[in-house]
Amino acid sequence: MGISANTLHTGRFEHHLLSRKQRVGSAKKALFVGLMLTSLVDMFSMLVCFLLQTFSSTPEIFVAKDVKLADSVSGGVVKVAPVLSVAKSGLYLDKISIGTVDQLFKTPAPLIKGLTALKSKWTKDNPGKPFPGEINLQADREMASTDVARLMGILNSQQFEVIQLAVMGVQ
Repeated sequence: MGISANTLHTGRFEHHLLSRKQRVGSAKKALFVGLMLTSLVDMFSMLVCFLLQTFSSTPEIFVAKDVKLADSVSGGVVKVAPVLSVAKSGLYLDKISIGTVDQLFKTPAPLIKGLTALKSKWTKDNPGKPFPGEINLQADREMASTDVARLMGILNSQQFEVIQLAVMGVQ
């Protein structure tokens, strides 16, 4: 039983292929090729989502799991800078633990060593430019303000004079 062009309701080109196949003595087979665009559209959709997530206009900073930031109504754009996270459980400089707050106030040497390493790395990577002295400070909302002020004094003594206090925006 053969397939006719009339039963398929095909267009001109398909009609031509079917009639060519049905000719007596024709050795070539008719081949229908369809282009499925669904998978191509899915791939481009995933690519767009990836690019939007990768190249956001504002940088995101990591907040340590033990740090609960204070709430604020006003805020600004986060600048890319080293991050000092302070919680009751510990002190982290760019995700590296450097002790607890009590240990820090007794002997601030580990923090000073870490800040000096950050500063020397920055001056090595940016020769000829003055050190901006920027740092993002993430202090837990339960920390005493006097402890945060003492910590800021240590940062100032190590030429980190532009301290950005990280807060959670409330809308």
